[in-house]
Order: sequence, then structure tokens, then C-alpha cells
Amino acid sequence: MRDLYFSMREFEDIRKTKGLEDVIEKAMQQTIECVFFIQEYIGNGFGDRMLHQTISNTSAKIQQFENAFRNLKTSISEKSLIHVTLVTSRMSEDVETLCMFYPISIVTPGCLSSHFLDLTAELDPVDMDSATRPLCHPGTRSKEIQLITDWVIDPNAASRILWLPGPAGFGKSTLSTTLAHSFSSLRRLAAFVFFNREAQERSSPAAVVRTLAYQLALFGHRIGEKIHNAIKASPFIPRSHIRNQFTKLIVEPLSSIEGLGADGPILVIFDAFDECGNAETRSALLSVLAEESKNLPSFIRILLTSRPIPDIERALSKQPHVKRHNLYVTTENSGDVELFLRHSTTRIVEEQDVPVLAPDWPGEGALLELVRRARGLFIWAQTAIRYIRESHDPAAHLNVLLGMDTDDDFHPLTQLYTTALMSAGNWEDRTFPPVFRKIVGAILVVKTPLTPAAIDTILCAPSNQSRQIVSYYGAVLLTEPDGTINTIHPSFYDTLTDRSHAGEKWFIDTGLHNRDMAFRCIDLLDRDLKENICGLVHIPECTKLIELVGDSLRFCQLFAEVIEEYPLSTYQVALPFAPTESLIYRQFYQEGALPKVRGDCLTSWPPMLQTLVGHTGDVISVAYSPDCARIVSGSHDESIRVWDATTGTEVLPPLQGHNGGVWSVAYSPDGSKILSAGDSIRVWDATTGASVLGPLLGHDEPIHSVAYSPDGAKIFSGSSDKTIRVWDAETGELVLGPLRGHDDSVQSVASSPDGLKIASGSSDATICVWDALTGANILGPLKGHEEGVMSVAFSPDGLKIASASYDSTIRVWDAATGVSILGPLRGHEQAVLSIAFSPDGSRIISSSHDGTIRIRDATTGDEVCTPLQGYALSIAPSPDGSRVVSCLDGIRIWDVTTPTLESCSGSTTSPYSMAFSPDGLKIAVGSHDGTLSVWDSTTGTNIFGRLHGHENTVTRVVFSPDDSRVFLTSLDGTIRVWDTATGAGVLGPLKHNNSTLPLITLVPSYDGSKIATRSDDGTVYIWDATTGTKLFGSFEGQEGLLKIVAFPPNGPQVISWLSENDTVSALDVMNGTVILGPLKRSDVSDLTVYSDPDLIAYSLDGSRIALRMGDIGIWDAKTGTSILT
Repeated sequence: MRDLYFSMREFEDIRKTKGLEDVIEKAMQQTIECVFFIQEYIGNGFGDRMLHQTISNTSAKIQQFENAFRNLKTSISEKSLIHVTLVTSRMSEDVETLCMFYPISIVTPGCLSSHFLDLTAELDPVDMDSATRPLCHPGTRSKEIQLITDWVIDPNAASRILWLPGPAGFGKSTLSTTLAHSFSSLRRLAAFVFFNREAQERSSPAAVVRTLAYQLALFGHRIGEKIHNAIKASPFIPRSHIRNQFTKLIVEPLSSIEGLGADGPILVIFDAFDECGNAETRSALLSVLAEESKNLPSFIRILLTSRPIPDIERALSKQPHVKRHNLYVTTENSGDVELFLRHSTTRIVEEQDVPVLAPDWPGEGALLELVRRARGLFIWAQTAIRYIRESHDPAAHLNVLLGMDTDDDFHPLTQLYTTALMSAGNWEDRTFPPVFRKIVGAILVVKTPLTPAAIDTILCAPSNQSRQIVSYYGAVLLTEPDGTINTIHPSFYDTLTDRSHAGEKWFIDTGLHNRDMAFRCIDLLDRDLKENICGLVHIPECTKLIELVGDSLRFCQLFAEVIEEYPLSTYQVALPFAPTESLIYRQFYQEGALPKVRGDCLTSWPPMLQTLVGHTGDVISVAYSPDCARIVSGSHDESIRVWDATTGTEVLPPLQGHNGGVWSVAYSPDGSKILSAGDSIRVWDATTGASVLGPLLGHDEPIHSVAYSPDGAKIFSGSSDKTIRVWDAETGELVLGPLRGHDDSVQSVASSPDGLKIASGSSDATICVWDALTGANILGPLKGHEEGVMSVAFSPDGLKIASASYDSTIRVWDAATGVSILGPLRGHEQAVLSIAFSPDGSRIISSSHDGTIRIRDATTGDEVCTPLQGYALSIAPSPDGSRVVSCLDGIRIWDVTTPTLESCSGSTTSPYSMAFSPDGLKIAVGSHDGTLSVWDSTTGTNIFGRLHGHENTVTRVVFSPDDSRVFLTSLDGTIRVWDTATGAGVLGPLKHNNSTLPLITLVPSYDGSKIATRSDDGTVYIWDATTGTKLFGSFEGQEGLLKIVAFPPNGPQVISWLSENDTVSALDVMNGTVILGPLKRSDVSDLTVYSDPDLIAYSLDGSRIALRMGDIGIWDAKTGTSILT
């Protein structure tokens, strides 16, 4: 190094020696790196210990420095930079990826390793291209540059952030860009993040930490590896709260790399932070930077520039690790402005095509007057030079500037901008000011800068009008390389929009222009948008694209709620759970980058498309519109709702009018009307929801079923009053009836396809067929079912009638003779509630209280696929046969096309119930096919495989308190117990009673010695959990009333809660004695729809009881005193 600098002394002025500029720059860089190395070597640097104590190859590094300085000396002698590889002081990395030493703006994906490409997708950073940002004029801003450089390289500096507040126009951005360039050439710039209010996509506070992390990853591959691993371990980090992002992506990776401090300081620059969002949106980011930066390693230095605005002042001024250096106008600052103006005016003289200006123009006096008027503001000087240069007569424009008032109360920038505005435009022409405001107003308010042609299009302005305005105002409007227009500086925007200038012709009211632009955009959309805008009548070879679109629709339907709540995390929270054989999963799922689902997972899309939620009570009836576009539903909540069958959104407000539940709904054959029944019959306009007919009164009791005749002229109804009636669909007049023949409630009516017959099913277990013209009973009562007939349907050809019964069977009858031609068809475990033929007549679809929907061959009665799992009071196939809609606690739409349905030779393994073991190490899952699986919650391993036992859906899974056993209840009405250590069945099947009703709940005692079960009929049994012996059966006189069963933690009793009227009482199940209550309920909703642990909870000491009875209430367990309701 000494020899190198001695060799430089041979030159009188080495800076002016041709050919040595690059050599000098490289020598300076190498010298600085050597200084850092010596600092660390002697223990006065940023590392924890002296370098030679921690790194073994310091001798080799010293030799590299010596060789570099020898080569530089040779370059000085030959006045040409020979190949010199800059030796870095970094000892912790033997090889650095080449591209990581280049400025951020020229890094390309081609030089990045694969995990950096992954980081691009994971972090979604904002592009920070600084290539076109201006640098400080040579020789200017030396004091600030030296001060900042000294702070960066000082290992004893306690501050982590150097904040440079300064006024608008001071040149903060030019200074920060110059520093970024210098430290990048020194390989010390880790990140450069700059903001601009006119480029909102680059100024969002939400993206700052992700962008910083990405640039850090580019800077050093070890940092990048740490960040990549952090995201791999927790993919949600990039979309988590900014504080968590900063900790996991910045602080922890930088702090965890051993020896990184020995490489010397690295710089992070945030420029124009006051243009990052607004005070409200940047508050979280500002708080994190202010408070968490103290946790960064000492070798990380953050430079932050901004205007001195209140929110930044409050956040930074009181932090001990933040150093403040105010950028004031000083004598030296004015000297820098003078140097810039001298250089710039000289270039104007040199660049003139015709030598009009004198070589010494503008003269010393005029130059110094410009310096005085600039008041140390670089933006004033730059704008003034642009104003002069853009003119065809520079001398005249100079005189305009020199002739401006110098009122000290008037900001120099405002003076300059006003002069530039007024002198360039033809303000005397009354048409000019509105054109100026229209064009410049658009430039100011657009979120993304536009080209003049785009502005003309949006504003419907004459061609090139915007370009003409821009050409007038080149001094204050910048044309970017891509042709878009920006203002020269934020201060120009501030001047134009300041309301104190509202009387000026050039004042821009941004509120008015925002509104105008919004209307203009809407007009453009209204004018240009049209169906099939690309004119694609046919897309050849697009089968795969169509399949992907269909697959994407299924994905959106299945995960609609998740996507709506976490739209930015769809990849993390939805995609891993998509079927593994689906196109969308195979196309987008990345192994290792996204969570992996362990255990059984979907391989293909399930038949259920979506669930429609909106009713506040059970949904009793559903129907499709004839065009398959809409679905209508009726509910216990007394409303009718109309839904879009594709999107699942409600297309009309709820239709109100019935007093009580809406038991039946139907569309008219032409789809123009909706028919509903409950306490009465009503008809609604299907488009507007307006009531067009009714209420039709005549039945003495609730109406369970209504149907239109095929021509839409008549309405058929069946009621609890045991009669059928026929009404005129236009007038509402009674045409026929009451038709009598049933001995109990009429549950269902159906019209034959030709409209000549009416079929009715009744709780008296019979079917009748009536002449629709005369009302005569032409068939029946048809007998065969052992319990009530809940639903009847004609086949599309009118030759068959299908019936569904509470006796769990289905029958098919000859519609002409009444002979039973198929059945009883068994398969459902409980009452069959609804039945329908598919539109082509080849299938019979039924739903049952057992929680299944079954599809059968209409000729043979054989089931053609595994049952669809879902409770349904009513079902309706779509007119095109591709869908089935069902309803109860919600409305579900099913795809019943062949590809989505599993063959009956398969197995329905979808889970229905699950529980964690008390120690959290196991998960027990009960499935629709009656099997049990026990999983290791840590590894995801299925411990025993599928354990077979139950013949129907496993409704509840409960671990014993000691974790040794797992108890199961099922729709088959039995209990089974399995050993969790061996997988062996140790008890069961235990039959609750002789009823086929499902078990509602199973509760183990606190010591695990007993289990209590309760059935849908209200009976309670107590079992010995070891032997399976029935210790007690529900006492007489209380069947059907017992609603909840529970074991207190500190007592011998088994308590059941008796629900009666609007109170509940606690009874000792062993003897029926009331031991607590009655407690007043907050509402009288049926408690049987919940399992018992959802309804009752004891405190650990047994002193209090929490009950869910409409609202949640807490009572004293001994006295029954209400503590909290």
C-alpha cells in the first residue's frame, strides 16, 4: 500500500492524468477494504474478537491484499487499469456469489441460485431500480458524505439508525442515491429502499420488510440461506404482522450467522420515508423500525432520510439508538449549489447549436444572484436550470428568474414554480387554464404514472393535447424512459395542491380531479367492456385450459370461506388440502415450500360443491329453477331465500310473509314464480321477490307440500288436516277439494308429467293417486310401508311412483295399476325423508335421517355409488341432472356426475368425528364408513391402520381420562371401546336400548371407571367402562325429556338435566331425584341438536356449572344461584 501511494506522488495532479480515473477509484476501494481488515485484525472492529484468533487463513488474506496493491502500482505506471480483482476484507466466506457484489439495480435472475428464485415468489419484493436516479454533482455534499461514512465505519458508534431530516428540495434523495452508489462499489450496501408518493406500488408500508429481506438475501448468500430457511420453517411469515416479519426475516437471520460482524459494517438505506404510505398506514412499520432496530447486530447501519414531519419525529426522537443529524442550509451547502449552477450554465453554453450566448454567460453577478435565490435548495437550482435549458431563449428565461420578487415570507420554491408555471403557458387565452388543470390534474391524481396518449384517451382529449402541455412544462414535469409523466419533485405537487393558492389559475383541486378520473374510467369501462371482448368464438386445443378452469372453480367452491378470510395466504392455508390428483394441486403445490398434509387426504374432488349459509333456522325444503340458475329454499326461520346456483350468493332479499316454518317451495314450470307453503300458500315473483298471490287459505292445519301442474295452471297442496286441495295458479281460487282419503297428515304431493294425476303420501303409511281434473281417487290407498310415507315422486315418463317412508325403506309402484314393482329397498338405517327421480329417469335419489343421500338404479334398485354424507330433510335434482341440492342445517350442492362419485365397491372413508388424547400425542378419527383410525400427532403415522367394527357413521370419539382407551358411538346405535396401546377392541358392541335411534352423546366419568350414554329418545344408561356391564338404565317416566348427561368432578352422582317448558333441572340419574333447579332458561331452543359437552361444563373444583341454553349462563353448583347470564 505504501509503495502504491509513493508511486502516485510522481504525478503533479493525478486526478487530471488521463487514463488513471479507474485506477484511482479501484485504489481507494482497496484501501478502504484493507482498513476494515486491519481494524478487525487488531480487535478494534465490529467482530467480537481479534480476527487472527478466530480465522485460520489470515496470512493468505494478507498476501491477497499485497498482490492487489502491487497490481494497482503497475496500473499507475502504465496509466491503464490492468486486471485487478478487488480483495474483500470478508473472512467468513471463502466464495461470494458474484452477482451479490453488484448494485441491486443490475442483479438479474440468471445469476441467482434456485432458493433466491424461491424467495422472489415467497417475499414478493417491490422492484427498486435506482439506475435512473440522479447522483450528487462531483465535489458537492462532501461534508454530509464524510459524516455519514465516518458513522458507518465507526465500530464504537452506539446508534443503529442515522436519521437525516431535512426540508423539501434539500437534495436528500440525491444524497442517499450517491451514498448507495458509493457503498455498493465498496460492497457495503446491503439494501436500498426508496419511496415515491407518485409510485404507490413502490411505497406501500406492507411490502417494506419483505423487500428489505429480499435485498439482504441478494447481498450475502449465507443471509439468504437463513431467510429461506425461516420461511421454509414457517411459510406464513411473509404475510404475518410487520413486527414478526422484522424479527424472523431480519433480526434473527442476521444475528444467527457466526462471524458475520468480522466482515465489517454493511449499510441499509431508507430514502424519503415520509413518502412511504401515510402517517396511519406506516405507523406499524415506523414503530418496528424505531423499537426493534436496537436488536440488530452492531455492524448493521441504517440510514433514513425524510422530511421532519410529526409522526416520524415522535417515533425516532426519543430512541437512544437513533442518531439525528439535521440537514440545514449552511454556507457549505450554498457553495455546493454554486458549484452545480456554474457547471450547469457552462454546459448550456457549450450545448447551444448557434453561439448566441457569450462564453462567460451568465456572468458572475447573475450566477451569484441565482445562488442567493436558491437559498441552499438543490431542487430550486435543478428546476431553474431545467427552466432555462428548456427555453428557446435561455437568456430571457434567466432574466425572468432574476426579476422575481424576493419576499422573504414567500418560499423560494413557490416563487420559482409560480414563475415557471406562468411564463410557459398562454394564461391570457381563456381556454388554456381549464386544459392545463385537466391534464396536470390527471398527472397528479393517477396511482400509476401514465403516458400522454393514455391521459388523452381517459380524458377524451384531442390527440396530443397532453403531450403539448408536457412540452410547455419540461422544467417541472419529467418524462420517464418508459414515456410516463411525473412531477419533478414532491414539492411541485405540494405547491399545485396547496389550498392557500386556490385563487391561482394553476391551482389543482385533487378531490375534483379524483372524482373526474373515476367517472372517466367508469365511462371507458361502460363503453369498451363487452361480452367475449377478445372475440374468441372458439379456442382450439384448449382442453387442458378448460379442465384447469373447472378445477379452479372447484377449488374456490371448496375453500371459499378460507380464501375470503385469508386471501393473501391461499397457498398456505388452502392449496395443501386440495386433492392430490387435482390439476390445481399438481400445477401449483411446491414440495417443501408449503405445509404438507399428513395421513389420509383427498385424492379427488369430493361430490359436495358448496354450502349455502344464510338461514337462521333449519332449512326444510329446496328446489331448482327450470334453467338450473337458481335455488329456492324454505326454512323454520319463516323466510324464503333465493340463491345463485353457481356462486352461492343470495340474489334477492329474504321473502317474508309466512307465520311459522316454510315447509315446501317450488318453481313454476316457466321459472317466473316461486310457490311456498306453511301456514298458508303464497306465490312470489321469481325476479323481484314481490308477493303476487296469496295467502291462499283453506287448509285447517299446516301445509307440508305444494307442487305446480306441468302447465303451471294449477297448484296442488297437502296438509296436516289429511286433505289435498287444487288451486287456480293465477287467481288463487280453490278448483278441487278438499280431497279426502288419508287417515293422517299428508306429507307429500306430486304431479304426473302429463298433469292428469296427483300422487299423495301420508303419515298413515299409504299412497293415493287422484284424478287431477275431477278429484276422484283412482288408485289406493296403496299399502306396503310400515310407517308414514314422507315423500312421493313420479318418474319422468309418468309410469312409476317412488315413495320414501319412516320405516327406512323405499318402494316403487306402477302408476297405472298401483302394484309394487320394486322394493322394499333397504340401505338407509333410519327414516327416509325425501325422494326424487333423476331427470332422465334412470336413477332414484333419496335422503335419510341417517345422514346419507343414496343414489340407486331405478330399474334394479341397486345403489350405484357410495352414499353422500349429509343430513337432509329435502333433496332436489337439477333439471340437467348434474347436481343435487339438499338441506337441513344448511344448503348443500352436490355434483352427481359419474367422475365425482365413488363406485359402491369402494369405501367411504371421509372423517366425521375426532378427538385428541389427553396428552396430545394421539388423534382418534371416526369415519363415515364406521372405522376408527388412531394417528401419532407428531409424525402423522396411522398407528393401527383402519379398525373396523361399527356398521355406520362414527358419531362421537372420546378418550378415557387416562388415555388407555377410546370410546366410540355410531349411527348403528352401539358403543365400542378400543385399547389405544394395542388397537384391540376391548368392549362392544354395547347396545344402548332396543331402539334404532342414534346415540347423541357419550361421557366418561372423571376417574374413567364409568361411561354415560344418551340416545335420541332421551334415555340415559350408565356402563362399567372396564366390563361393559350396564349399571343403570333410564328411570321410568322421564324418557324423551332428559337432555344432557354429565359427571360432576367431585361427586358420585351422574347428573342428567331435565328440559321442561322454559326451565332445566338437574336430576340424579340413579334415582330420579331433583338435586338442583329448576334453572330459568334464556330461550327454549331444542337442546338435542348439540352433544352434551357442547352444552355443559363444570369448573375443575365442581363448584360452578356453565350451561349453554340459548345464551351461556353460570350457576352455583350447590345452590343453583345464577352467577352470570
